Amino acid sequence: MNHPIYYLLAFVIGTALIMLILNINIQVGNFQSEQSFENVLFLNMKTATEILDHNLQRIGYKATSNPIIYADSSIIKFFSDIDDNGTLDSIEIKLLPTVNNTINPRDNRLVFVLNNQIYDILPSGVVRFYLEYFDINNQPVTDLVLIKKIKYILNLETTEPINDRYYSLENTRFIIPRNIY
Repeated sequence: MNHPIYYLLAFVIGTALIMLILNINIQVGNFQSEQSFENVLFLNMKTATEILDHNLQRIGYKATSNPIIYADSSIIKFFSDIDDNGTLDSIEIKLLPTVNNTINPRDNRLVFVLNNQIYDILPSGVVRFYLEYFDINNQPVTDLVLIKKIKYILNLETTEPINDRYYSLENTRFIIPRNIY
């Protein structure tokens, strides 16, 4: 039993077991990191969707004429009494291209402009915000007066790569504002 080959064999087996345990720890750490980034991504999507849905639903609230001022594939500007104080507010939802605090080169800011004051819906992580407009018969329209339904597509990505790739999430929503339908 005291032969040197047994010591060498025990050393090799012990080293292999330690390496196996270390590898398992690294894999668990990577998995937890991925889960954390994915959870943040889902939470950001949920928050942004709730804010967009709420504000787009209120297009034209207490407006006496056509409330949509401007609408294209990346910006919508409209009137609504958003804070229910009896005064119409000017609201704009759009993507701003510059984000300096992330590594992701496709990062943008999704903003809500209320009476020329800019508020972040999401300060980073937005890759795409796309809008389409439809009439009462679900036909695409560009005439502001005919807009009755709004479709938006929101793409988010993690702000940092995970295992050399950015995780992404897309959400498509149809909104029928109560005050213009």
